[in-house]
Amino acid sequence: MDETHVQVLKEKGRKAQSRSYMWVMVGLDPGKVAVIFEYSASRSSKVAAELLEDFKGTLVSDGYAGYASVAQSLDLRHGGCWDHCRRYFEKAFKEVDKAEGLAAEGLRQIQQVYAVERRLQDKTEKERYIGRNLYSRSILRHLRRWLDRKINTVPPKTGTGKALNYMFNEWERLVTFLEDGNIPISNEKAENAIRPFVIGRKNWLFSNSVKGAQASASIYSLVETSKANHIEPHAYLNKIFSELPNMSTLDEIETLLPWNVKI
Repeated sequence: MDETHVQVLKEKGRKAQSRSYMWVMVGLDPGKVAVIFEYSASRSSKVAAELLEDFKGTLVSDGYAGYASVAQSLDLRHGGCWDHCRRYFEKAFKEVDKAEGLAAEGLRQIQQVYAVERRLQDKTEKERYIGRNLYSRSILRHLRRWLDRKINTVPPKTGTGKALNYMFNEWERLVTFLEDGNIPISNEKAENAIRPFVIGRKNWLFSNSVKGAQASASIYSLVETSKANHIEPHAYLNKIFSELPNMSTLDEIETLLPWNVKI
């Protein structure tokens, strides 16, 4: 799950300059990857709680505190994002630019985790679970000992301090992937799904109305879900717009889901 800002010009009770949000959820059931965009005027954890109300399973997210409170209240297993953690260390390394520094050492150890994941990417869920616990667990044990020794050695507001503190605060969620071979180590799927929206926003800038933002959410959901299921989006939208007006029952409509449709 992820979210990004969007501007809506005409929204009752709000200024045109107000910041609203587009939320995205990516369901990773094998063969049925669903990408759902939802518009909201708020980034409050209440929005995430409403969107996840009927969900059972594992939530993978970045370090936004709203997700942590929702996962706890809904009793969801909560996985963290190693991509975000790695970026903090990459940024700190570029600022300091010392190969022997703490940021460089943190990056080297994080890259070991990614190296294991690359070796396991084509394995089964069980094989990935076994491999992670054979190799990644020992890497993370060493990384945690290193983190405990170094976290108080640099000011927390420096780039390296921010990287160390992000890892420290997110640690419990960052190691959740060891519990299940199906849990991704990052929020990459949601970030990839929301990226076309972010790029598009640089061109169209805003939505005129709430209905326009909701329409955008619907179209982005259809396009990104079709892409996630390896269906060409233009052909998929053509089929939907051609056949949906003639359908009246839920069973008929469900034949147009990306994993049911034939194009």
